Amino acid sequence: MRFVRPELTRLPLPGGEWIAVKKRLTAGEHREMVRRYTFTKDDDTLHIDLLLVGRAKVLAYLVDWSLVGLDNQPLPIRGESLDVVSAAIDQLEPADFEILKDAILAHEVAMQQERDQEKKVPPGGPVSPPISPSLVGVGGGMSGSGI
Repeated sequence: MRFVRPELTRLPLPGGEWIAVKKRLTAGEHREMVRRYTFTKDDDTLHIDLLLVGRAKVLAYLVDWSLVGLDNQPLPIRGESLDVVSAAIDQLEPADFEILKDAILAHEVAMQQERDQEKKVPPGGPVSPPISPSLVGVGGGMSGSGI
């Protein structure tokens, strides 16, 4: 399938908590994710800020969670702006942010493996047609060498 179906999946976290993430990112979401961890220097060279890669992935995939705030009340993020979600994840304990990030990274790898499997042609399935033979050597064909 060439288009991303908007699906969510729930990933378990330690202690019975969970996060809901996008199953796959669209091309636009992927571009925005990369934009969040790259920058251009004065000489127009593109650079990656390694400190922001994990944060950008979390922001790209994360849709909802079961986490509670300091007041022990649910801390809703579903449907909130990117700024609100960004502020919420920035308030997490560093180790807890790593748990979220690691769950999302593992999910991303699993989805890539699933996509790679979908691309494989099953045994006995259709095969690509053979490439047309070159006309070089056929009466009057030219090789393009100018000779």
